[in-house]
Amino acid sequence: MNKSYVILCMYEDLIGGKTLRIKDCQTEYSVSVPTFRRYIALLREYFAERRAVDIVYDKEAGGYRTES
Repeated sequence: MNKSYVILCMYEDLIGGKTLRIKDCQTEYSVSVPTFRRYIALLREYFAERRAVDIVYDKEAGGYRTES
């Protein structure tokens, strides 16, 4: 899968209220941990600027989710 497609899939998951877990994304999108973290950083910046929403790490859920 290419970078744009993976980021769009992650975006849709976050918009839908899903928690993104590193292991799940590694399996589903075939991305490394550093690549996943770069994509999350990009999405954090986008969400903060365009949607006024934060992406936070939820320790209990073990992944990243949106927080208003």
